[in-house]
Amino acid sequence: MGAAQSLVVTGAAELQMQLDHPSPEMIRSRANEVFGNADKAQTWLNRPRRIFNSRSPEQIIESGDAEMMREVLKALIAIEFGTFS
Repeated sequence: MGAAQSLVVTGAAELQMQLDHPSPEMIRSRANEVFGNADKAQTWLNRPRRIFNSRSPEQIIESGDAEMMREVLKALIAIEFGTFS
């Protein structure tokens, strides 16, 4: 990690709050943190995913479906912590 990048550590309480109250801004911010830059994050957000029934995370965000937005956050958290299978 370069000196220009800062390490963002999210505690368990913050993660739980994000999962309890998902928002478009939170998901996009988390994607930027997980992928390290906005371009990579946007690529991930825009691509349809089988885990979301061939919908893109961005489509889910735009739908406002809180339960599905929670699933997007869970996927990002799994990617961040290396537990995505």
